[in-house]
Amino acid sequence: MAKIVATGKYLTDRITVEVTQEDGTLVITMDDNESPELQKHLDDCIARQPAMGGTYFPEPDSMLAAFNVLNSIFFDSLEEISVDGDIGEIPYEEKTIY
Repeated sequence: MAKIVATGKYLTDRITVEVTQEDGTLVITMDDNESPELQKHLDDCIARQPAMGGTYFPEPDSMLAAFNVLNSIFFDSLEEISVDGDIGEIPYEEKTIY
């Protein structure tokens, strides 16, 4: 199972979160505990996620979407992000990103 671990400033705290996918749904945990507040924030960020590669918007329930928002708009400032497993990739064809 793929997972993304990210550390950064969220509001006034430095936090580390882990995102996994369970039954097609993205689940965010902090300190191995689910957080309704962080889950809502992740869902809100995915609903307004920026394009990747300038034109590509990952499917909202994908790990690539989670990576996109953790890397761009989830944190006030991102310190570190790592990926374990296959989270997908931006489709491309001979120097064209979709």
